[in-house]
Amino acid sequence: MALAISLIVVLGSEMIARQSGLGYYLFNSLEMGLYEMTYSVLIIISGIGLFLDVIFSLVMRKVLIWV
Repeated sequence: MALAISLIVVLGSEMIARQSGLGYYLFNSLEMGLYEMTYSVLIIISGIGLFLDVIFSLVMRKVLIWV
């Protein structure tokens, strides 16, 4: 749960601060009407989330015997 929440918090802070990062690119491309870039950033964000979930699951299976 903490991994997903930390990803949401990082992207949320990037969206609010709007100086750099994926949150900046997401809102900047949305405001400029660059919908292809908006969808690209959304796919990248979801790919990062999937990657983190898979890595965490692999580590969890190695560390915890009962899983």
